[in-house]
Amino acid sequence: MSVQTWELLVDRNEFRKALRIAAQGAKTVESDTAILTFDQDNLRVDLSGNIAVVSATGDWPSEVRLQRETLKHLAKSLPEQDPLPLKIEGERMLVARFSIPCEWRLYSRPATSPVRDLIPANPDLFDLLVVAASCSQEEIDDAGAATLVSNAQRKLDQICQKAAGFLGIYGVSALDLRRLCEQHASDGTRQFLESESKAIGQVANAWSLLAFMGVEPGELKNLMDSSLRNAWKNPK
Repeated sequence: MSVQTWELLVDRNEFRKALRIAAQGAKTVESDTAILTFDQDNLRVDLSGNIAVVSATGDWPSEVRLQRETLKHLAKSLPEQDPLPLKIEGERMLVARFSIPCEWRLYSRPATSPVRDLIPANPDLFDLLVVAASCSQEEIDDAGAATLVSNAQRKLDQICQKAAGFLGIYGVSALDLRRLCEQHASDGTRQFLESESKAIGQVANAWSLLAFMGVEPGELKNLMDSSLRNAWKNPK
């Protein structure tokens, strides 16, 4: 049986830059899978929202998948040939004479997934839980985000276990807290970003003094945001 093959020609410098962008993204999102697609003019390298585009000519499967470590190794060992031929042959991707394992897929129609629209370039835990609540496992797998989402769910378990240590005396379990977090992810509602850890600590300290007055943490956050906006508009 003959082996199916496809081949693109890409500008070496553009491809090198694209690999560096994707490899840098891999350090941030810790995803295991990069997806390479071709739209007749451009090769798109997508690592869970970290996207780089390279002009290309030739033909390509619906998508080609590379493991993160393979992508990083390729970025460091790119052949000097220019234009650079990228060839899919069986379960291998040949970059000039450099050969790496890959997985390719064919679709009868363009593959679409809401996962890629929902995951921002630098997702935090809540972003990934929104994906888990909004998309099927098949959609998550197709987008190459399975590891990303499963790691987020494990992190949520760890956080809820830790939080339950403070509330367990009142009968609140880690499962109760996980359900609460998943409900917010399902609704897409939150007051704070994961990057606002310093502000969260300040609000928590203030709220511990004002809670018995009926003040909610979200109200304190709104006051902080309002004061910052006014300070920006009316600098002294």
